Amino acid sequence: MAINVVGDWIYYSNIDDNWKIYKIRTDGSGREQVNNDRSWFLSVFGDWIYYEDAADDIYKVRIDGSDRQFVD
Repeated sequence: MAINVVGDWIYYSNIDDNWKIYKIRTDGSGREQVNNDRSWFLSVFGDWIYYEDAADDIYKVRIDGSDRQFVD
């Protein structure tokens, strides 16, 4: 499982929900689903989350879940 802590947020792949990316505040509040893809090897850089999907393609999505883009 991939976990990234950025500021007051934790970003992670939720194995219990088919590996979708979620974020939650470090105090346990504000849990939100970020995407609908199976997501491995996620890394947060600035306002973007980069991840590999089930087809081994690389995508990026904004930390609010918007603007999903194919990278490779």
